[in-house]
Amino acid sequence: MIDILDAQGQPDRLRLPLYDGLIGDAEAVWALLIGYLRLLGAAYAAVVECIADGAEWMWKRVERLRTLAEIPPSTLLEVLDCYHASPYLYETIAPGRSLSKAPCRALSKRLRHALRHQVDGVEVVMEALHALATARRGKAITRALRSVEVHAHRMRYVAPEARKLSIGSGQVESAVRRVINLRFKAPGSFGTITTVSGLMHLRAALKAGRWDDVMIGVLTDTWQAPSFALVSTTATHQSAAAQAYDRRPTSLESRQPAA
Repeated sequence: MIDILDAQGQPDRLRLPLYDGLIGDAEAVWALLIGYLRLLGAAYAAVVECIADGAEWMWKRVERLRTLAEIPPSTLLEVLDCYHASPYLYETIAPGRSLSKAPCRALSKRLRHALRHQVDGVEVVMEALHALATARRGKAITRALRSVEVHAHRMRYVAPEARKLSIGSGQVESAVRRVINLRFKAPGSFGTITTVSGLMHLRAALKAGRWDDVMIGVLTDTWQAPSFALVSTTATHQSAAAQAYDRRPTSLESRQPAA
């Protein structure tokens, strides 16, 4: 999922997002992403922000992505999704028996606030986890401490927020739900790899508002390179309508009597 941010750090509503997907391993997905970044000229962007959760398979490939997409090191910003990091902290602290529920929540809240609003927030979290690891000697806390140490440079949320950049991957989670889950993970759904892979590409174009480009390519037997050029409000409304279609009431909801 690739998008352009406006001056306020929000998705630019006058530019269509780019969704795509395939059935393949990590290398296949990464090759697709690198191809799009090169095609779109990411090397010339003011900043290229890469947001993901803590999965190692993604982060260990970012440097190769940067090199192959010819993105200067100074313009690439790696961000660990804040809304994955925050629950992880609480889940790590909660299992211990030395703290009751209320102190666990208070500590978790303090650490989340430090991460979001303090320049040294990562150090505050690591210091707290060090203290807990010493007192409890729990494997979960030790594992969490190592994870924070690995991702420390991706968890300094004050810097991207000061630049009005995103710190969460909500757009990706939403795209996965609309493009993949609602269509291909429905009860009773079956399909071959070839069929689903093709349909996935078509549905991604539909949900991004880029269906007309695909149809032009089909009718002219040419490949239409995706663009982030300014589009008409009609196109953006079509994209919004395609996304809203997935929020229609279910058959069960439609049977509920009116209040």
